Amino acid sequence: NSEIIQHGVNGCLPSTEDEWVDDISRLIESKECRIKMGNAGRQAVVDRYSVEAWKNTYVENFNRLTQKNQK
Repeated sequence: NSEIIQHGVNGCLPSTEDEWVDDISRLIESKECRIKMGNAGRQAVVDRYSVEAWKNTYVENFNRLTQKNQK
């Protein structure tokens, strides 16, 4: 998903078979790359999709719904 993944930073977005082979090979050969990319991928998900990231939106929606029900 190109909205979440930054190629080479927190994942891979290969578009050809050769790119798939290159990306997988790099990950197989480099533990450091796997760790760095995995940590960056997890952080991207936490930053965008965790309860903490969405808490203000949840509260705003809850408040809006409760205000509608009080009218």
